Amino acid sequence: MSGMRKSHVVVLSMLALWAFTIHLVILAEIPDPIFAPDSGSYALPALRAYFDKPIQFDPHRTPGYPAFLWMALSATRSFLGVLVLQHGVAL
Repeated sequence: MSGMRKSHVVVLSMLALWAFTIHLVILAEIPDPIFAPDSGSYALPALRAYFDKPIQFDPHRTPGYPAFLWMALSATRSFLGVLVLQHGVAL
């Protein structure tokens, strides 16, 4: 591996480690879950799908994030699992 390429690998590895560390600190410090005023418009369709109820999407929201929430809740069965998956996707 050339010197220039090796330095790129080192820098990218350091950046990845830094990003991973920041996400671990956030996961350790932030309570599960945090809800904002508009959280219901995202969470309600996901929770309805999770509990096998008819899904009613908020017409002012795209269905992507509620679908992600539903899949994450189905896979992990907790909002902490959703938080971990979100941070993993962000990396």
